[in-house]
Amino acid sequence: MVKLYLPLFVLALAGCSAGDSSTTPTTTTTSIKTLSISGVGTTTTANETELYNLDIGGSGNSVTVKTGNKIETLELGGANNLVTIEPNVTINNFIATGSGGTAIVPIGSGIGFTDSGAGNTLIEQ
Repeated sequence: MVKLYLPLFVLALAGCSAGDSSTTPTTTTTSIKTLSISGVGTTTTANETELYNLDIGGSGNSVTVKTGNKIETLELGGANNLVTIEPNVTINNFIATGSGGTAIVPIGSGIGFTDSGAGNTLIEQ
């Protein structure tokens, strides 16, 4: 019996090498949902429970973002779209890429946008 255990013990030790025991940290990438609203003349309410991106396109659409929503990036594209932001909405990046778009935000909210489009308007009320 001792003869059987000795080779197994040697094999077990061989598996324990003094090689590199460092580990590479893994990064978990969390995917953020994108809510895309497009069409012609639609009226829509955005009301999500988690952080998300909001992409508005098309023409003549009206979108209301409900209180408490958290948006990573809001892109106001297309033509002549309206987005109304209710109080206590967090927007990390707001970009107006379309033309003739209007964003209505609460007075004193500090929400603004970068206008890389043409003729977009921000109204505080």
